[in-house]
Amino acid sequence: VILTAGVDVQDNRLEVEVVGWAYGYESYGIVYRDFPGDPGKEEVWQQLDTFLRKKFKYKNGKFLTIAATLIDSGGHHTGSVYKYVYKKEKRGIYAIKGQGAWGVNILNGFRKTTKKGTPSVNLLSLGVNALKDLTYSRLSILQGTGKCHFPKASTQGYGIDYFKGLTSEVKVKKSTPRGMKIAWEILDGRRNEPLDLRNYATATVEQCQEHLDAWLEADLAVTKGQSYTIGKRVLTRVNAMEIARNIKIWQDRLQQAKRRSSGPRTIQIVPR
Repeated sequence: VILTAGVDVQDNRLEVEVVGWAYGYESYGIVYRDFPGDPGKEEVWQQLDTFLRKKFKYKNGKFLTIAATLIDSGGHHTGSVYKYVYKKEKRGIYAIKGQGAWGVNILNGFRKTTKKGTPSVNLLSLGVNALKDLTYSRLSILQGTGKCHFPKASTQGYGIDYFKGLTSEVKVKKSTPRGMKIAWEILDGRRNEPLDLRNYATATVEQCQEHLDAWLEADLAVTKGQSYTIGKRVLTRVNAMEIARNIKIWQDRLQQAKRRSSGPRTIQIVPR
């Protein structure tokens, strides 16, 4: 199992969901919670950082840590998000920005931010409509590949309000001057943070695979005597040890999610 997290930033709190991923993208809700506080102040980010570093223990004493985290940078606290994620790429922590257009892939690469008065970070672009389609399709799976599992008890944050939020949006047809179009709309009286966070956690596991693919491609290129660019870095044979190290890091993070176990698969992780 690999753990990923998504973080949403509201004016008076941070909300986070941790999701476990097993073979075939079967997912397990681990914990959904918030951190009350002003995102414009450092205290609430310190609380989040402590949480993202924690160990999630199985009942047998073994534990997992969060492999990667995506944090929404939209809203009123973009600068605070950039400040928090700055220099945290080695922990797999990135800021994201959603694109709402149709036909946009889930992952659309990084760009360097240029917001005045904040550090420049790699901002990941996400196709939110594609993520919603994927999440809703997996919620309809009753068994096997892609099924979503949730704790039976509500003590980990998965009460009725969570599920109302997870299913808070519907596709509707709308008439525009250019004709009919399909759009996602929030149902009256619902909050969609649980849906957003599940989408971010989903994109995070996709991003882990993309990291591994990039380093494998770099390894192939340099063994042929060619260079390979990741971000703004040009890698050559001189970087062979670094490439090998990063391949191992991302393989370790993903191998449990790729391994098929025999018999029924259950998971019980206790957040501590």
